[in-house]
Amino acid sequence: MVEGVALLNQAAVTGEDLPVRKEQRHRVVAGSVVEEGRIRIEAQRVGSDTTTARVANFIQSSLESRSDTQRMADELADKRVWFTLITGGLVYAVTRDLTRLQSVFWWIIPAPSSWVHPWRSSPVCTAPPPTGY
Repeated sequence: MVEGVALLNQAAVTGEDLPVRKEQRHRVVAGSVVEEGRIRIEAQRVGSDTTTARVANFIQSSLESRSDTQRMADELADKRVWFTLITGGLVYAVTRDLTRLQSVFWWIIPAPSSWVHPWRSSPVCTAPPPTGY
């Protein structure tokens, strides 16, 4: 800041909910909003050197990369799809019964919340869950 005194709202960048008083020679963060007062600033960093650009790059890189959990979930989902299709194909090939094929898909593709305890939502399985769960 070259000159002036002002109350700056920096919430967009820092998350602070209260305005901050800035005076001459204080550093002003890009994206700050002057709520009260007047200032004159000199830009020392522009373009890709700004805080806003660094935040944007961080968000972009995090969106492009996948976590280990995401990779594992994708691999499991891929295996589950193939298992379901192969099982359904085998059941239909042996029985030629669309109702049994439908039962396979109904039993193997329950709600995602039941993946941890599949016996709770499966319409085919009526036995109680194993002990220890």
